[in-house]
Amino acid sequence: MRGNNYFRERDGINAWFKLPKFRVWKYLAIGVGIAIIILMLSTIVFKDSLTLRAVLIMRGCAGVLGLVFVVLAAIYYYLVYNDYVKHRFGQRKNK
Repeated sequence: MRGNNYFRERDGINAWFKLPKFRVWKYLAIGVGIAIIILMLSTIVFKDSLTLRAVLIMRGCAGVLGLVFVVLAAIYYYLVYNDYVKHRFGQRKNK
């Protein structure tokens, strides 16, 4: 059945995301995401005690970290899918 193939394929891809060689990229992206959340929450919680300049700098750093997060996540997904496709379809022989 078509649905079973889809679920089997999805489970196969999800298993590649848990491989140890990609764990570093996953933890880097999670760490940057946590840093973004902490920076944004600290600007909300300590807004009265911080100067406007400090709030703007913290939000700017959160924005830069947001871009870093997107790049890290893109690299992570590229590496996993690239390795998955190479493993699944094998190397093409030059003839």
